[in-house]
Amino acid sequence: MDPSNCADKLITSHEAINICATSPTILVMKIIPYDIESKRSVFSKMIENGITYTKLFQKHCDIHRDRFERVELSLATDHERLRSIDDIVLEAKRNKSISPVLLEKMYDAGRYMYICSAGELTPNLQGIWTGTFEPAWSGGDFTFDTNVELSIAAALSSHQLEGMQGYFRLIKELIPEFRENAKKYYGARGGVMAAIHASNSGKHLHWNEDWPLHFWTCGAGWLAHWYFQYYRFTGDKIFLKEEAIPFLKEIVLFYEDFLIENEDGTYRFTPSYSAENGCADNATQDIAVAKEVLTNLMIAHDILSMDSPERTKWQQMLQKLPAYQINEDGALKEWLTPGKEENYNHRHFSHLYPVFQSREFNEITDPKMWSAAKIAFDKRLEAWLLNKEADTSSTHGRMHSALCATQFHMPDLVEEVFHLLVKNNCFYTSLMMSHYNDQEVFNVDGNGALPQVVHEMLVDYSHHRLTLLGALPNSLKQGEIRGIRLPEQMQVTFLKWDLTKKNIAMELLSEIEQTLEIYLPLYSEADVSEKRFTLYPNQPKSLVIQL
Repeated sequence: MDPSNCADKLITSHEAINICATSPTILVMKIIPYDIESKRSVFSKMIENGITYTKLFQKHCDIHRDRFERVELSLATDHERLRSIDDIVLEAKRNKSISPVLLEKMYDAGRYMYICSAGELTPNLQGIWTGTFEPAWSGGDFTFDTNVELSIAAALSSHQLEGMQGYFRLIKELIPEFRENAKKYYGARGGVMAAIHASNSGKHLHWNEDWPLHFWTCGAGWLAHWYFQYYRFTGDKIFLKEEAIPFLKEIVLFYEDFLIENEDGTYRFTPSYSAENGCADNATQDIAVAKEVLTNLMIAHDILSMDSPERTKWQQMLQKLPAYQINEDGALKEWLTPGKEENYNHRHFSHLYPVFQSREFNEITDPKMWSAAKIAFDKRLEAWLLNKEADTSSTHGRMHSALCATQFHMPDLVEEVFHLLVKNNCFYTSLMMSHYNDQEVFNVDGNGALPQVVHEMLVDYSHHRLTLLGALPNSLKQGEIRGIRLPEQMQVTFLKWDLTKKNIAMELLSEIEQTLEIYLPLYSEADVSEKRFTLYPNQPKSLVIQL
């Protein structure tokens, strides 16, 4: 219609709405599901058939409650839980510390986010919500250089296996384009190279001079971490054979064509990019991820008693990976390139991948490298996390700080990270988080990671060692957690602690026979009657420890 020759009017039909106006017009609409044949609202038909919102909600609630109650953190009383979120947050700001009830609610909010958002696919930057009609960074995308990994960090330990199916489904849908990336960017004859950003396509389209993301080649290997972890938590050998091994093999196939062999026989990763913190040859994360991929691939074949003519080649590739390096500060280097300066003032902790993610070494298995990693972490804390003049705020950086702190047994730092989220207004009244301070940029990766921080500070497992209260802040004097899952098919039926009475009581359950050792890094004087013991399939093991 031509507004130049008509009076203001509104013409509607079943097919269209035509507006003819000579001045600005506001159109207010209400969308109601409608059955064209009966010409009635779908809601009206539902009510006539006895289907009400209450009934639909209850049906959903039953399903949601089953998943939500698989793990339970108890730090507060019912009376405290009934207080408003705003009052609890204001109190935490005044006291400059996280109260038990607030941490409990933040923990529950994180699990709520994952349960709601992990379905057909895995959570993207904004879960299933949007904080705005114009989200930053294409907020519906899946971002693979830390955000997706943090959003699923607690999925396995919270026993949310259904949600992980959406993650595996997403990767499988993107693999054809990951193969195209490997071929077109680096001329690889086969294999996969993950994009940093993906939506309905896995094509690597998001890069420019300022953000050379096409140099970041370890993405697929980091995604594969969760495939092998899924096996460790579940013992699902069919998944290991049909999903994990094929994906790992495709990643190795890319490495075969991408890696350059130096004159001394070691590999060189060229180009190499330490996520969002610069380029040089041999970024430490590239080496750490490749090492994990090759190691897990060979372990998987051992588990399944599978022979492969490629086994010798994989072993040789592992031996050709360059060794990590330590700089003049005594810190683990972020790049192995001579003359490349460290940039400690940065929100990414990529070079600490062997600490917070792959658990490649600890203070016992490699004390020299562990010490260097700790110094590198301390440098990052000084220059970035605890520096008021830091480059930028970042919830995902704070979460990685906390995950490293659980491994380095730094309870005060864990509490400081929790406090920074409150102090800097990094979440909304719903307790969904923002990426930056002052509720800037709605983003859920912090919500996904926080429950894992809580799990690791209470009970953690790696290298056949069960760590108890390894980073528990002193402000959490007592509490209980139930249902945490651990690698190697273990479950913590319950863990109770009371720092005033100085005791721990817990029960473990394992689906397989295994021997492990108790480790209490913050309580060297603890009385542990059975420091080393064996778990037998489906036989509960009770422990009482005096701190």
